[in-house]
Amino acid sequence: MDRFLRLKEIATEVVETNATTFAQRPHSASSSVASSTEVARYRSGRAPRTEFVNGTPEATTGSTSEYFSVDPPHYATTDGVLTIQYRIDTNPWLAMPTDDVFYTGELSIGKHRVDVRTANSAGATDISFSWRVVPLPAPLPCVPRADQACWYPPHLDSQGQPMRWDWQIGLVTPQEQTGASAVDLYDIDGFLTTASEVSAIHQTWAAATLLHPKAVCYLDVAWEEYRPDASPESYGGKFPASTLGNVYFGYPAERWLDFRQLDALKPMLKERINMCAQKGFDAVEIDDIDSFDPPSTTGFHLTPGDAQNFLAYTFNLIHADGMTALWKNSPLLSAWGVRYTDGAVVEECYVSHQCDASQFAGKSEVGIQCTDLSGPTPCGWDDFTTDVTTNQPNGKWVGEAEYVQDHYVCKPSAACRAPHRSTFSAYCQAVYAPPSGFSAVLFAVDLNDRVFLPCPDGR
Repeated sequence: MDRFLRLKEIATEVVETNATTFAQRPHSASSSVASSTEVARYRSGRAPRTEFVNGTPEATTGSTSEYFSVDPPHYATTDGVLTIQYRIDTNPWLAMPTDDVFYTGELSIGKHRVDVRTANSAGATDISFSWRVVPLPAPLPCVPRADQACWYPPHLDSQGQPMRWDWQIGLVTPQEQTGASAVDLYDIDGFLTTASEVSAIHQTWAAATLLHPKAVCYLDVAWEEYRPDASPESYGGKFPASTLGNVYFGYPAERWLDFRQLDALKPMLKERINMCAQKGFDAVEIDDIDSFDPPSTTGFHLTPGDAQNFLAYTFNLIHADGMTALWKNSPLLSAWGVRYTDGAVVEECYVSHQCDASQFAGKSEVGIQCTDLSGPTPCGWDDFTTDVTTNQPNGKWVGEAEYVQDHYVCKPSAACRAPHRSTFSAYCQAVYAPPSGFSAVLFAVDLNDRVFLPCPDGR
């Protein structure tokens, strides 16, 4: 049977169709070409071989565990049975898993090496990779800017209630909440919001308990096709092609990043975070940090250590630029993240029954053993609200979002239809109530302020 090579290339562009609602539509085109001559067979008598694929750690990293992926081996079937093995440091050789991905386990500080050997009757080939594990950088405090002091979001406001917030990342222009709906904190899009709009929030907008509200700069640490730094040609190559992973499920214009390539991604991080500082934001919310859960999410097979290495740098950079930092949707690492950040944003913890450490206790995942709140690795958001510090003496703020599209939490005074009978009042009682409750709000999933029902009474 003749064998030819066919290459298909697909290009996708996301076009904004409505600037008011931030609506977008992806457009795709593809082209393919086939080789004109038959692809040659692997020569009999030639030793088999493979290579590392889907990336490797940087030469120096703070991650204490890694996954390595290799290509299915190239060999001639006439040369008999093929074996492929791997070795970590000087440990015994082990058989390669069937998916061609192997795990190092926990590694000590220092130099490490992995070897892969592919062999059959024609011979054997070895490939290797060496790198060094170093301690993660210590958490750095926020450094005040010349014109703006560091602001640490408190768990409770001056009235002893979780500090009220609004999440408007689905809007191009932030909208003010007034009267009984006023809030103390707006979490808004870092790219679309202008410096003058941040200034207006700080100087003229009404707040619930503060003189004026604070502003949080929402940043997605993923590649977003519609952002000005997405194009390598026009914006200095902030996203090298090798760092782009799988498409983010449900968002065709976004791709996960290879957090291992921190040096390659530092220009992007510095520029985005500096943008937030230049616009006068008080804090930064970092999204899409849970790329290790499960490890195959991004297509690179990342570990919790890869995320920690990336995030320790990122959160310290936020603090160095005079802003506080918010953790997002990664409860398995909350016991670690609470040391580097000043608050958290969580989605749908009520629907998923994963709001606090007691609901995670006993769970073991991606090498993390979750404990209750008094244990060494609590995996819940009350780990933040009960974290008392000099700058946050009543704990760190947590904003919690549920969505009407889940048809699980009813609006106030609304009749719930079976089987979804969880009421808004029950939701607020479970999630909002001090001393360890969160600033809980029922939103529409597009976060365009169409639905804004904050606890305790949904108005």
